[in-house]
Amino acid sequence: MLNELRIKDFAIIEEISFSFRNGMNVLTGETGAGKSIIIQAINLILGDRAASNLVRNGKKEATVEALFTLEKEGSIAKKLDALGIDNDGELLIRRIISQEGKNKVFINGAMVTLNVLTDLTEGLVSISGQHGHQTLLKPERHIYLLDEFGRLEELRTSYQEIYSSYKKVSCELEGLYSDEKSRKEKADLLMFQLEEIDRVSPQTDEDSKLEEEHRRLANAEKLLKNTSFAEDALYSSEGSMSERLGGVLDLIREAERVDEGLKQIAEGLEALMFQTEDAAMALREYSGKVIVDPERLKSVEERISDLDRLKKKYGPGLEDVIQRKGTIEEELSLLDNSDLRKKGLEDELEKYHREAVEAARHLTGARKSVSAQLSKKIASELEELNMSNARFESVMTPLSEKDDCELNENGAERIEFNLSTNPGEEPKPLAKIASGGELSRIMLALKNCIMDRERTPTLVFDEVDSGIGGGTAEAVGRKIKKVSGNTDVICITHLPQIAAIGDSHYMVKKTVKDGRTFTTIEELEMDMRLEEIARMLGGLTITEKTREHAREMLRQDA
Repeated sequence: MLNELRIKDFAIIEEISFSFRNGMNVLTGETGAGKSIIIQAINLILGDRAASNLVRNGKKEATVEALFTLEKEGSIAKKLDALGIDNDGELLIRRIISQEGKNKVFINGAMVTLNVLTDLTEGLVSISGQHGHQTLLKPERHIYLLDEFGRLEELRTSYQEIYSSYKKVSCELEGLYSDEKSRKEKADLLMFQLEEIDRVSPQTDEDSKLEEEHRRLANAEKLLKNTSFAEDALYSSEGSMSERLGGVLDLIREAERVDEGLKQIAEGLEALMFQTEDAAMALREYSGKVIVDPERLKSVEERISDLDRLKKKYGPGLEDVIQRKGTIEEELSLLDNSDLRKKGLEDELEKYHREAVEAARHLTGARKSVSAQLSKKIASELEELNMSNARFESVMTPLSEKDDCELNENGAERIEFNLSTNPGEEPKPLAKIASGGELSRIMLALKNCIMDRERTPTLVFDEVDSGIGGGTAEAVGRKIKKVSGNTDVICITHLPQIAAIGDSHYMVKKTVKDGRTFTTIEELEMDMRLEEIARMLGGLTITEKTREHAREMLRQDA
């Protein structure tokens, strides 16, 4: 149960700290006093996301702390053990919200993520407020309420997993069907591109090698002329460099016999003559290899042109063209396999549909049984809430009258709650006939029915009494009081009939001091409680008559 709540620098609350007691805890106060802020704080403890504008003006951060008592072998204690967080039968949750938007979450002193907090507090506190009435006005939400009552969530989740697989395969298959024309067009284009590349059949580095060959072929005559002339000048012609070097060498050798100091020069000239002869020989060999071949030149130019065309289309480089060919082949392979993939998906779809239909029928059968139980249970609850003539029905309608296998994410049917409040009238959808007060009582009845099946440690009722008064308010109060016999209740109310029934009474009050607004909360002793209920009965002016009325209400509920 929720034992203590501490709120600091949160909205208009500077700091409040108070303890709840077993049974029915009632919170009252003027409109705008800050009761809804307390509900906001509890929601933060349960994992709601926080906004930085909740931090009190002038403060750097807001803090909300809540202390719960745990069952030693309960699910939350087991979750704490799994997280490695110590607990001695207590759960202390602390949320810190900063002006910069940074948030911190602590559980029994250990810092955790918001997701961990949300998972841990599931089922710890259940809050019913006026927004819950809006849920009743949305038929698409009724199926979840029915499943919650029947504890069918696990069965629905199991179905949804199969249905999700079915839809995934169905979407992929539809994509294959709708893309069949575009796939054929794409395959034709890819085949054309592949054939175009294959006709040329480019090889790695072929373009650079061809460019080199083209330069030689295009300049063959020039190469032949220049190398032949150079060879003649070096060796073959009369008066060649080699011949003249030989003459010079003879002169130096003769002089060397007179002066050995010329030996090094003679050796150098001899080496130069050998180099000249080697160069001439190399030029002669090169000239012999130079081919003037106009046909080959034309062929090379055509080949270069073919490669350039491919590079322009699939390049920029020849390697890109070759890589593109590999990509095209892979894409064609995938397209060729699409028929096989389509057949495989069709088999998968049939399998998942068969499994989904079976799971949906199982879920439908469970809902039929639970629906009858809920209708009977709600009727009994409403009778205790001054709606003795009410007829409540949970109506199941197949998604399709023609096809009992039509499915959606929740099964094969729609659920809608119908109500008749007058004898002789057929039940009609809640959204069309239920008043605010009737919705409050139906939601309370639903909550009580669900609680009978799965106990929540703490229930919070946030002004679920809207739209009612008089004897109906008293009946609602007694129903809440009955609920508090099995679980602890926190009830925010504007009605004295409900406030007087509570086991503990807290007053939320707003004051202004030095131009700042402050919210405070105080547990009321009997005399102060008498004054508060008298205020709720009589408004601003409290008379002895309203006090006596309040005293009588408290006496009756003592």
